[in-house]
Amino acid sequence: MPVLDHEEVLGHSLAQLQALRAIGHEVIVSDGGSRDKSPHIARTLADLVIASSHSRASRLNAGAYAAGHDILLFLLPHLALPAGAAEAVTQGLARSGRHWGGFGVHFNDAPALSLWRNLHSRLSRTIRLDQALFIRRSVFEEIGGFREQPILEDLEINQRLIKLTAPHYIGSTLRQLSISDSRAEFHLDRQLSRAWRRGADPYDILAQLDPSADQSANRKS
Repeated sequence: MPVLDHEEVLGHSLAQLQALRAIGHEVIVSDGGSRDKSPHIARTLADLVIASSHSRASRLNAGAYAAGHDILLFLLPHLALPAGAAEAVTQGLARSGRHWGGFGVHFNDAPALSLWRNLHSRLSRTIRLDQALFIRRSVFEEIGGFREQPILEDLEINQRLIKLTAPHYIGSTLRQLSISDSRAEFHLDRQLSRAWRRGADPYDILAQLDPSADQSANRKS
């Protein structure tokens, strides 16, 4: 779970994972330098809390490489897994012979948009982080994990994963733990995704989104 100043939802988010911990599943929190109480909350409800760098890609990679199990599941702090999620993942990958996948989404404030997103995910064979992206650990290590970029790191890793197998799609949906403007977030993400697919550099996209952000120090040569 990649965390950065998520104290408002983190306790609730981690509480729903305690039953999975009780039967042997690992819960790892990778914190990118939170200035709130997120690290303290995580230490009481996770198996391991890692201090990572600020970018989400770094947080995701740090947690993944610290994990000891065969399947990695990346869960954002504002989401809750559906009942039977662990069994659905392990059995689904075993039956399908695939290496990665995700769940359906449900936006509390936009149910029609949820239907569209889920259909689009199936047709485009794309799994985003807000679908609790899961990947076999061996495959994650083979492809080198998430690429270090400031946004859309999930779309980038999708491009490499799809060359190996199609994703395994689990129809049961994730539950939102916080209130958000799903339509606005969706339209912004769509604009960013289109720019990236047209070949725009992720750092340039971020600079246009937030002109005050200095990304020069984070660029890869």
